[in-house]
Amino acid sequence: MQFVNFQPAEVRNFYVAIEQFKENLPQLLHDLRAEIAKQAHENPTFRQARKTFFDMCNDSINPYLVMDDIREMIIQHILTKDIFMTVFDESQYHRENNIAHELDKIVGTFFHGTIKRNILNRIDHYYKVIKAKASHVSNHHDKQKFLKALYE
Repeated sequence: MQFVNFQPAEVRNFYVAIEQFKENLPQLLHDLRAEIAKQAHENPTFRQARKTFFDMCNDSINPYLVMDDIREMIIQHILTKDIFMTVFDESQYHRENNIAHELDKIVGTFFHGTIKRNILNRIDHYYKVIKAKASHVSNHHDKQKFLKALYE
């Protein structure tokens, strides 16, 4: 039975990291939402980039989007960009994809220096484990399965 239930350390570490990340995610999301609210209040460059993106999304994706949807897209972009880059190893995708490109612009208006370090340091351990696992996913089907498991 041990043979059937055996998991390599890398797999075990991946699932432990995912569970720890799920436990820490609510506070991380709270902090990112608070930072975005602060930027909306204090940073005119952020507000303009966000408004441009909001208008683009309303025109091309969904006319019923609200600013909270945009906030969640920004957060998701911050939290997943590096993982997508590791899984797909296609930095060109983010340069050529209009949505990703515009999200990069918004994120670039505030997510740097101390803010970026404070957030990324809190998730660095998880990302190292996730990225190590992602780097061994070779075909497109398995990459999709990996991302699905990660999001779940």
